[in-house]
Amino acid sequence: KCVGLFASLLAHADNAQQNFSSDAGPTLHLSLPALEDLHKAWDSCAIQSKYSVFSTGLNKGVEKISEYYEQTADSDAYTMVMHNFISVLDPSSKDRHFKKYWGSDLRAETLKHAEKIVSNV
Repeated sequence: KCVGLFASLLAHADNAQQNFSSDAGPTLHLSLPALEDLHKAWDSCAIQSKYSVFSTGLNKGVEKISEYYEQTADSDAYTMVMHNFISVLDPSSKDRHFKKYWGSDLRAETLKHAEKIVSNV
């Protein structure tokens, strides 16, 4: 039973990793959504009784994902990919992710930062 539960937890990480790697083209614009999905899945599992034996590890994993997620805020390259180049890399998605998951204040702040980066080039 534990092996099956552990395999299901690893499947979440495998799905996220698959979003980061592609032979077909760039995937940086997919990294934030992948981190958010993995964070949500593991955070949800950590509070379910059937995963209690894994809760310490899941919580540590969620902490590490949060750490990486926060580091994207300090990356001008990431900001540019997500706001300016996303329409080139994946025109169908545009800013759909931001509208769905980010508050309007955070979206506006990040867009302002992207505009500042471009104006300094």
